Amino acid sequence: MNGDKLGIYLNDHLAGATFGIGLAQRIAHQHRHSARSADLQRICDEIAQDRQSLLDVMDAQDVPARRYKVSGGWVAERLGRLKPNGVLYRRSGLSTLIELEALRLGVEGKALIWRTLLVVAAGSPGWMKRSSIICWTGRGARSTHWRRCASRQRRRSSRRGRAV
Repeated sequence: MNGDKLGIYLNDHLAGATFGIGLAQRIAHQHRHSARSADLQRICDEIAQDRQSLLDVMDAQDVPARRYKVSGGWVAERLGRLKPNGVLYRRSGLSTLIELEALRLGVEGKALIWRTLLVVAAGSPGWMKRSSIICWTGRGARSTHWRRCASRQRRRSSRRGRAV
């Protein structure tokens, strides 16, 4: 992968990570007094750590973070709050479920970037050392926190007559 394409690829993932952090923080804040508060905060922290790791890789590769892409991720997360949820003045259980699913998709995409970077590193001698990529386990993508939070929300939505 040449430098220009790598820069675009990394900046696209940075925009997605920016979106994901905003969404994760909002979900964690909205459920801070619930039984799943600790799980949601852990997910939020993992996404923030992954974003910082991505910035570290970009810095090591001399790939500048594009402000317009970061801003685009931030704006997209804010606009996502405007989606209709069937309830005019408050959140519905369906909103939380959809947000958790969107967050999970983002984390699974993040796992793929690290796999891709390992392939790029294998094809470029010295790239691994310059990027300080040692190994990434994909902890967020395989996290049981996701399954636990999403299954609770599905049950809750179903009990309210909002089968998903």
